[in-house]
Amino acid sequence: MTGGTITGVVVSAGKMMKTVKVRVASQVWNNHIRKHFTRPVNHLVHDPSSSLCEGDIVRIARGWRTSKHKRHIATEVVAAFGTGLRPPLPRLEDLAVERERQREEKRKRRAARAMGLLGENGGDHKGTSIKEARSEGTR
Repeated sequence: MTGGTITGVVVSAGKMMKTVKVRVASQVWNNHIRKHFTRPVNHLVHDPSSSLCEGDIVRIARGWRTSKHKRHIATEVVAAFGTGLRPPLPRLEDLAVERERQREEKRKRRAARAMGLLGENGGDHKGTSIKEARSEGTR
């Protein structure tokens, strides 16, 4: 979760769950013409509270991989487009704590499954197979 922040404009919102598309302007130097050209880059950004709208100017930060193409997290709204109340964006520290808590729960489940305390699909039938558990009446 290291790296700087980038400022961009939300160009697509409300079409994917907790995801917005943010366009970030960057400049590319053309050595032949010896001139800078603007080249926009689109990033899929995680919006944890689903509060961003099209036209918002937001600051995004590099974060952990949320899905196949989402690698950034919206950190703050620099300038909101339009009016109305929106839920605030959670802080990066809060998101990191929540993610670490979920990872720890997953580690505990995997350790319990490896020791045979949980079944193959997470059910608590003490390492017996599903057929045996059904015949015992516990499943």
